[in-house]
Parts: sequence; C-alpha cells; structure tokens
Amino acid sequence: MVDNVLALQEIDLRIRQLQQEITDIPARKKREEDRLATHKQAVELADKNLKLKMAEIKKQELDVDACNQNIAKLRTQQMSLKTNKEFKAIEDEVTAIRRKISGLEEQELVIMEDVENKRKSLQTAQAELQKEADLVKNDMQVYEDRLTAVQKQIADEVAIRELAAKSVEAGWLSVYNRIFKAKDKALVPVEPMEEGRSGCGGCHFQLSPATVHDAKRHINMVSCDYCGRLLY
Repeated sequence: MVDNVLALQEIDLRIRQLQQEITDIPARKKREEDRLATHKQAVELADKNLKLKMAEIKKQELDVDACNQNIAKLRTQQMSLKTNKEFKAIEDEVTAIRRKISGLEEQELVIMEDVENKRKSLQTAQAELQKEADLVKNDMQVYEDRLTAVQKQIADEVAIRELAAKSVEAGWLSVYNRIFKAKDKALVPVEPMEEGRSGCGGCHFQLSPATVHDAKRHINMVSCDYCGRLLY
C-alpha cells in the first residue's frame, strides 16, 4: 500500500509543481510589463526634457524680438529729439539693449546645443523602447505557449492520478489527501539521526522506537506525533 501511496504522491508533486508554474506566470508577465513601462517612462521624460528646452529657445526668440521692437521704438523717438543729450541717452539705451540681445543670442546657442543632446537622448530612448517592446512581445508569447503546454500537462497528470488513486485503499487515500493539502508531502520516510535514533523525514523530530517499528512494517498507517505526516 505504501508503494501505491508513494506513486500517487509523485504524481501529486508533479501536478503541484505545474500548478505553481501557472500561478507564477502572471507575476512573470507583470515583471515584463513593468520593465516595458520603465522604458516608456524614459521616453516620456526625454520627450518632456526636449520640449522644455524647445520652449526655452522660443522664449529667447521672443525676448530678442521684444528687444528689437524696443530699439525700433527708440529710433522713432530719436527722430523727434531736439538736444544732443537726449539723443545720446537714447543711443546709450539702444546700446544696452543690443548688449542684452547679444547675451540672449549666446544663451540661445548654448540651449540649441542642449536641445540637440536632448533630441539624441530621446531618439536613444525610443530605440531602446522599441527593442524592449519586441523582447517583451516575444517573452509574452513564450509565457502563453508555456501556459497552454502546462495546462495540457496538468490534464494528463490528473488523468494518470485518477488511475493511481484507484489502487490506494479508501482510508489511506482520505488521510493522504487531507495531509497533502496542508503539507509539502503527506508520506515521508523515517530518517536516521545521531546515536542510532530515527526521525520524521518531514519535520525531523525524533520518533519513538515503537513508531519507527510500526512505520517500517508497512502494514498500518503510522503518523508522526509532531507534524501528522504519514511515515514509512
């Protein structure tokens, strides 16, 4: 009877492992999605940084336009001036504005260089996103294919289990099923310990000589007094 229960347990362990794999697949898919989301965020950030720099250039251009308009107004005012002092004051103001324009144009050149760097960063991020999207797509298909295969394996193992369960006496089967649902294994061997003692192969607690003797006879169900697993 023990051999039949052991054979059943081997099948159940395979089924449990396959079921765990199915349970793990959504988490694996989520990691793929998170990885792709990270690359999407990198693209969004690079695009945002580029747009901010482009906005800075636009602002510089507007400031330069405003300065040129101011100069035009001053030149119009100059035409109606009557004294050299007033004329010079306007010239000094125009010179100051032109100096400001020069500074703005130098700043614009620096920003334009930064814009080019930001554009390259965006292109790199987009390329990496596309590459990652292709990898994730392939990985997702692998998971889908594996899911289908595992589901078929489980169906096959369940059919095998139904036959194996028929060879186990009803009382043993009932106890075995109850324990297997709660433990890693329902049936475990008696394991040797130090000084000639023996222990449970599940919880590793020392067993009494009587329990060891009964377990090795393979006649009746013998359980560990500590964890409740069946012993052989």
